[in-house]
Amino acid sequence: MKVRVLAMDKDGKLLYEGTLELPIIVGRGLKNYVFLKTKAQEVPLAKSLCVSRRHLEISAERGKVVVRDLGSTNGTTVNGEPLRGEKEIHEKAEIVIPGKLPAGRPCNVIRLVIEPHTVNREALKVMLKDIEASTTMLGLVRIANELKDKLMEWGLEEEAREVERILRNYSKGPSPIALKRALSDFLISLL
Repeated sequence: MKVRVLAMDKDGKLLYEGTLELPIIVGRGLKNYVFLKTKAQEVPLAKSLCVSRRHLEISAERGKVVVRDLGSTNGTTVNGEPLRGEKEIHEKAEIVIPGKLPAGRPCNVIRLVIEPHTVNREALKVMLKDIEASTTMLGLVRIANELKDKLMEWGLEEEAREVERILRNYSKGPSPIALKRALSDFLISLL
């Protein structure tokens, strides 16, 4: 799954803008540079002593974007509320890494605006009804391929691969019942 990311300093200066694959780790690396790290790349942002080495994680879990503080020293806020544990993000959210250095001196605050690719729940509900109404293997395979295409369009590559796995495992059987059940369960998990 991918998210659109805007990273700014405390004055609103744009440090990074782009789309990144989840999971993303936000932390402080060499020479105190804050970075956004994915499996494929590491994006340096700015120097800040307020950010812990492994400060927070933004990940995808079953079609949802989750922000998790990784035990940081200065904490994290999501939309102005302190983050305790983890929080799901359904739409655009502002994540701020606040903090002060010893003796109360302010430091470079990092603001992230995260915008997940959203799932069209109404389209998924229609597909679920189509699956429940379908009685043939051919019809179910057609719906599954439409679902896979929609998931790719929404930036949910991992979920699209899960639909491919379901098709591989269940579409070769003599009865469409197992495929229907697997696709229905998968769609319900996304809703």
